[in-house]
Amino acid sequence: MSCQGEMHEVIPWFMRGQPGQNYKTMVVAEIGNNHEGSLGNLIHMIERSALAGADAVKIQSHCPSLESTYGERWPKRFEYHPQDNARIEYWYRMSFSKYDLAEIQKTCNRIQIKLIVSCFSPFGVDKLLECCPNVWAIKIASGETDNRKLIEKIHSTGKRTILSTGMSETREVNTNVCLLLAEPAVEELYVLQCTTEYPTPVTQVGMNVVEIYSRNLLFKGGLSDHSGTIYPSIIAAYLGAQMVEVHVCFSKYQFGADITSSVTFEELEQLVKGVQWANVLRANPINKDLYKPEQDSMVYRQGKQR
Repeated sequence: MSCQGEMHEVIPWFMRGQPGQNYKTMVVAEIGNNHEGSLGNLIHMIERSALAGADAVKIQSHCPSLESTYGERWPKRFEYHPQDNARIEYWYRMSFSKYDLAEIQKTCNRIQIKLIVSCFSPFGVDKLLECCPNVWAIKIASGETDNRKLIEKIHSTGKRTILSTGMSETREVNTNVCLLLAEPAVEELYVLQCTTEYPTPVTQVGMNVVEIYSRNLLFKGGLSDHSGTIYPSIIAAYLGAQMVEVHVCFSKYQFGADITSSVTFEELEQLVKGVQWANVLRANPINKDLYKPEQDSMVYRQGKQR
């Protein structure tokens, strides 16, 4: 479908992923900033994600001097952050060196889990590819979907790309999809429904949008969930999502702004099993008119007085 002209209609109701089609929903463990600036914590969280059965982990790579200032306001959920005097200090604490990024990639290679990284500046993309040239995908975070220079830079790499839509209206989503799929298109594009609310109320998850994205023929769709529960991801998988992403943490009692919107590694393991069940259930519809019970079940009816 063409992306020319004023109206970028690239999210019609295409029919893909119907019941009976066999496919696998990819589960992504979003570590985000729940490592609280510790490389050791981050590597351990990657290992725990792999043990729980996740297909990929997602981290953030920051270049604070290019992304923030001392005047940047704190979001409400960061109200208590005693170790950081300013928002930019938080980003410095959360950022990783080139050596760290290379070590993270080595860990993912060793335990055979895919690495996805969110970048927040064109320079950050260059830094990532210098250290992790084989990164599985680059993600455009919800707060960066109006960052044209960043999106153009990611498009120029040709790398598999994940677009989060938590702060985007439909028109902005369409525009960015067109940009990323313009020739030469990125290797593969995922578009994830997301609600930027921490935690996301069940009424605001947006499963209808997940279904629309997941049936599109131009890209793959899915859900980036902030509900802090396992249920939306399992339902999304049954509806046809090609990818689901959840924040992960060691404990719900852990310090951090994203903990209330995260699942524990024990919950992640249950989520992975639930997604697997959802994929099998979706791939195996039954026809009640063709269904024949086992003989033992039929015997149960015989000789009954009705």
